[in-house]
Amino acid sequence: MNKVFGYIIAIAGVVLVALSTAFSNFISKIAFLQPIKQIYILAAGIVLVVFGIFFVLMGGSASKQPKEVPIYEGEGKKRSIVGYKRMGK
Repeated sequence: MNKVFGYIIAIAGVVLVALSTAFSNFISKIAFLQPIKQIYILAAGIVLVVFGIFFVLMGGSASKQPKEVPIYEGEGKKRSIVGYKRMGK
């Protein structure tokens, strides 16, 4: 779920960055949005892209530690699995 959320945020950021110049024309038509400068929109887009990439890379990754590990008896080629040990959550 975090990866999907990250992709959505990153795409929204890319759209803001791409439309930051066209957005200034849109802002001039709406009175209460006129104080917003183009650089703020560009910065917001860059921040959204960074957060989106963070969520994609860090969220939803598979656990690197196995849930169960084998317990061996013997040495070398003569060893055999005698049980499994559950690892912590």
